[in-house]
Amino acid sequence: MMGGCCGGWGGWWGFGMGMGWLGMIFNLLFWVLIILAVVWGIRWLLRNTNGVTPTTTSGATAQAQTEDPKRLLQIRYARGEITREEYLQMLADLEGRSTN
Repeated sequence: MMGGCCGGWGGWWGFGMGMGWLGMIFNLLFWVLIILAVVWGIRWLLRNTNGVTPTTTSGATAQAQTEDPKRLLQIRYARGEITREEYLQMLADLEGRSTN
């Protein structure tokens, strides 16, 4: 007798409940949905107030529509995207001052 406690080979090797491949597909679908829900939850928790996720590759571009230009200039300087001289020149341009 090969049966045992769990309905023979179909109980374990058929991925449970005697459903065979259909059970395996449902099992796989279940875990894919769980993983997607966790990823969505993490992204939802990490998004900032503007609704832009930190994983956005062009964060400065995406935020440019909602932030003050001077603030964006400060962010670019803080990230090291521009030098101090470039920062001061651009700030003067925004404020309408001449640096020459």
